[in-house]
Amino acid sequence: MSVISGETIEKLIQSKELILEPLDKECLQPASIDLRVGRRAIKSPVGETRGLVVNLTRENKIGILPGQFVSVLTLERLTLPLNICGRVGLRSFYARRGLISFHGTQVDPGFSGHLVVPLVNMGPEAIILDYGKPFVTLELNYLETASSKPYFGDYQDQTDFSPRDIDFITRAHMVTLPDILQLRQDIAELREALSRGRPRRMSFLCFTLFGVFALVGAISWQYFEPWTGMASLGLAVTALVAGIVFYFESRRKRV
Repeated sequence: MSVISGETIEKLIQSKELILEPLDKECLQPASIDLRVGRRAIKSPVGETRGLVVNLTRENKIGILPGQFVSVLTLERLTLPLNICGRVGLRSFYARRGLISFHGTQVDPGFSGHLVVPLVNMGPEAIILDYGKPFVTLELNYLETASSKPYFGDYQDQTDFSPRDIDFITRAHMVTLPDILQLRQDIAELREALSRGRPRRMSFLCFTLFGVFALVGAISWQYFEPWTGMASLGLAVTALVAGIVFYFESRRKRV
């Protein structure tokens, strides 16, 4: 196989041997052609937000959160002849920001339709895709000999997402990177809350023990052996001092 140059791609489109429409000559590259963000995309759920289908002709752009799965339809409709196959890759601008494409390694000879490009954002920030802007690159290759039959899979002549794909992505029950980051933040906040609340709970416990030991000491002093009463009163004083210490510690943490 040999890679087809941008000039040859343009000639193949003009001669109708290769169909790629609508064509923007600005998308022609030295050894490939860029494909643009199409009219529809599907977003997976994040946290409490459900997945949804996005109409990009109305919204104009789509934001992909860290860890979010998105499937994007290309603006261009493609039809390959039997002697050409294609390979799709993400433009380096997006790849350098952490976006990963999970498109199949090859577009078979004879394929016809809009391509669906699955994407996952593994970067630290949200990534924006604008409607009508190039986001993937299509590299075309001549076969040594033409294929005897065209592609005949489930996605031939596709113009939109299948109901199965929409249902799979929008109703996906999965833990994404944003969920993990939120969980980490929630755990940190819970730990901080417990740290602040512990001195208050300990002071309450100590004051309660002070009351119990003081009562036991008074009863023991009156009705039982004096040493039992003294021991209980000693424990009561210890609990009182500890309660005062924890009380001021809780006030200090609140400040």
